[in-house]
Amino acid sequence: MSIYTGIEGQNILIVSSDPANPVEGQIWYNTTTNLLKGAALSTSGTWATGGNMSNGRYGIAGAGIQTATLGFGGYGPVPGTTNSNKTESYNGTSWTTSPANLNQARYSFKGIGTQTAALGAGGYFFPGGNQSYVESYNGSAWTAQTALPAARGGAGSAGTSNTAGIFFGGSDAGNLVTTSSQSWNGSAWTATPSMNTARQNIMGTGTQTAALAASGLTPPANYRTSTESYNGTSWTTVPGTLNTGRQSAGGGGTQSLAYICGGDTGSPTAFLTATELWNGTSWTTNPTGLTQKRAQLASNLGTQTAGITFGGYNPPSSPITLVSTETFTGPGVLVTKTITTS
Repeated sequence: MSIYTGIEGQNILIVSSDPANPVEGQIWYNTTTNLLKGAALSTSGTWATGGNMSNGRYGIAGAGIQTATLGFGGYGPVPGTTNSNKTESYNGTSWTTSPANLNQARYSFKGIGTQTAALGAGGYFFPGGNQSYVESYNGSAWTAQTALPAARGGAGSAGTSNTAGIFFGGSDAGNLVTTSSQSWNGSAWTATPSMNTARQNIMGTGTQTAALAASGLTPPANYRTSTESYNGTSWTTVPGTLNTGRQSAGGGGTQSLAYICGGDTGSPTAFLTATELWNGTSWTTNPTGLTQKRAQLASNLGTQTAGITFGGYNPPSSPITLVSTETFTGPGVLVTKTITTS
């Protein structure tokens, strides 16, 4: 006959409401709901609807984190669609329109930095074509900076401040895709080694010396699945490929933990909600995607566990130009789960 007096364990906590700050592995019984619950790390991500922007735009640039975001430029809203110079800031709940406008309205460009220290480089001005214009933001005003060595639209970007970033790929003044890459030190541009694959409308993220590039279009119709990483010295094509090739996608994170969302594969009916997660080696399709199909949405924002995207374009839906914001809670976040017998 077994003797159990030497076995040690923990009693299950009995509470009338869930603990405010549970720890991983903690289990409790809620007498109000009559449910057994526990705290565990999430294994996938979820999207939630955030506050609407004041001005719907696509091809919009962004900078910052989920609770302190900057959106600027773009094309829209409709009706009366036009190149936009508008700037808006997001506090995690709502958007506020800033009186500080870009000096050069444009779209199809990327930003780097934070809500109060951002940089926007290149872009497209309709009908003038791709631009080399560069501006920095200090939280209250935009200031013209040293222009890119050549016009660039649809490039990827990486960088955590407006004084240290890298812009790569995109299309040039003649709308030809390029592999060229340039780094920014706060006052000047320096040519860096070229990417391995020419592409435009790239999702880029990371830092100046640890950047990640994924997706993009190599005309006429090669929607890229390949991924490249930059270590401050060279670009390397890594084995991990996207499950769905796309262009004009959103995303963010680091070189080792990133996410990508939305984008398109060519036709108005092929706009995506699909979200994928990068672990430094491979891309995995997240079980749930964006709540709304969209392309030409903001990217290079937030982290894999706390992402954000906004704006974009979704024909033939009405409205075509989107004002909505979506926030992402990725895997590895502590969540409360109900424990069942199934």
